[in-house]
Amino acid sequence: MSDSQRDIAVFMNADAIASSAFGKKVKCLRKKKSMTQAQVAKLSGVVQAEVSRVETNPGSVRILTIEKVVAALGYTLERFLKEKHVVLDAEAASKFKPSELADLIESDVVILQG
Repeated sequence: MSDSQRDIAVFMNADAIASSAFGKKVKCLRKKKSMTQAQVAKLSGVVQAEVSRVETNPGSVRILTIEKVVAALGYTLERFLKEKHVVLDAEAASKFKPSELADLIESDVVILQG
């Protein structure tokens, strides 16, 4: 993706990026992959506190940082924004506390499979 394409994608999705659902989706994918914030930070080249901010308050984080974090999870920002839900099978769902899973489902971040 060129810089101008990225800028357009970010502009078109600014509200989605700033939303709490975006951060919840990042956290959900991280946990689905059985990764800690420290592991994502190391892979992405950012500090752990930035990974935490992406998960809790993404609207306050630089887009470049968000791109690095989602790349560490195996996504481009464009693909991450296009995929509206995280699909969890029973094994992946078991990595979450019941209250976390309920919040993710209520926030329309997760679809349970099987």
